[in-house]
Amino acid sequence: MPGDLLVRGERFAPDTAGKLAELPGVRAVAPLLTVPAERPYADRAGRPAPVTELRVVLVDGERFAEVARAAGVPVSVPDPVRARADGSTPLPALVSPAVADELADAGLADAQGDRPAWLDVQGNRLPVRTAATVDEFALVGDGVARFVVLPWLALPADAPHQLAPTGFVLAGAGVDAAEVDRVAREGQNRYLRIGGVEAGDKARAPEVTTRSAVRADLGGTGVNGLLVFGFALGAGGGAVLGLLGLALAVLAGARSRGQVLSRLRTMGLSRRQWRGMLMVELTPLVLVSVLTGAVVGALLPLLLTPVLGLPAFTGGVDVRPQFEPGLVAGVSVLAMLALGFAITVEAVNNRRMRLGEVLRLGEES
Repeated sequence: MPGDLLVRGERFAPDTAGKLAELPGVRAVAPLLTVPAERPYADRAGRPAPVTELRVVLVDGERFAEVARAAGVPVSVPDPVRARADGSTPLPALVSPAVADELADAGLADAQGDRPAWLDVQGNRLPVRTAATVDEFALVGDGVARFVVLPWLALPADAPHQLAPTGFVLAGAGVDAAEVDRVAREGQNRYLRIGGVEAGDKARAPEVTTRSAVRADLGGTGVNGLLVFGFALGAGGGAVLGLLGLALAVLAGARSRGQVLSRLRTMGLSRRQWRGMLMVELTPLVLVSVLTGAVVGALLPLLLTPVLGLPAFTGGVDVRPQFEPGLVAGVSVLAMLALGFAITVEAVNNRRMRLGEVLRLGEES
C-alpha cells in the first residue's frame, strides 16, 4: 500500500484530483492510470508486435513521491518515472524482466529509442523505450509479472485525447474514507456523463482502500494471526511467571520483615505508617524487576532484527525497530501494579501467619 488511501475505478474527470486534495486531512494526491491488458505495436501504424499482453501504468512520479513521503511509506520512485519531456522522443519506461526479454527478442524498445515499441493508452499511440528493468513497482499490483510503467509528465502535450486517471493514491492520516468515496463517485460520474444522459450507474463503482484496513486484514490472516496469538500467550505467560517470581521473592523474607513490623505496631505504629514502610521495603525489589524486564524487552528487537530476516515477511521492506513513547507510561503503570501486588502478598501472608498473636504470646517461629 503506497499511501494512506488508494482509489481505483473506471475513469475520473481530470478535476477529481483537485477535489480530493480539498478534503480535510488530505496532504497529497497523485493520479494514476492503469490499462490492465495491452499488447504493444511494432510501429505507429499498429503492426502487431510478437509480445504478449502486459499491464500499463502511468503515474506522476513527482506527486507520487510526495504522497509516499507524506504517508511515511518507504517507496522507491526511480528517475525514469519522474522524467519530463516534450513528447518528441520515446517515453522512458520501467519494464518488468519478462517483458524486457520479449521486447529485446523483437528488437523493440531499445534503451536509445531508435526502435520504440508503441502502446495504445486511451486512444493515444505512445512510443516507449526501456529505461530500466525492475522486478516490481508499488502501483502495479500484487502478482503482476508483466508490466510497463510510464511517466505521466513525459506525455506529449499535443496528444489527440486527454488522458483520464483511473485511480488516485492519497496521503493523510484520519481522512474520512466515506468522503473520499463520495468525491470519487462524483468524479467518475462527471466523466461518464454524456450530454444529458447519466451513464455513471452502469459503471463499476470506485473502490477506496485504506492502508489501515489492509494492515488489519493482513494482521488477522495467515501466519500473522498465529503469531499474534503466540505473542499474546507468551506475554500472558510471562506476566504470570513474573508475578509468581515476585511473590516468591517477597515471601522469602516476609516472616522476619513481618515480625519487625508487628513489634513496631505494638509500639504505636499506625496502619498507614505500616503500609508506608512496606512500600519502602518493597519498592527497590519491584523497580529492579520491572526495569530489568523493560530494558531487556527494549533491547531484544534491536539485537534480533538484523539476524531474523524479517524482510522476507514484509515483501522486502526493511524493518526498522522504533521506540514507542507509550513504553514509559506502560512501565510506570506496570511498576505500580507490581508494587500493589507485592504489598497485597505481604499483607495476606502476615495475616495468615498471625504475627501479632505470636508476639503477644511470646512464641518463636
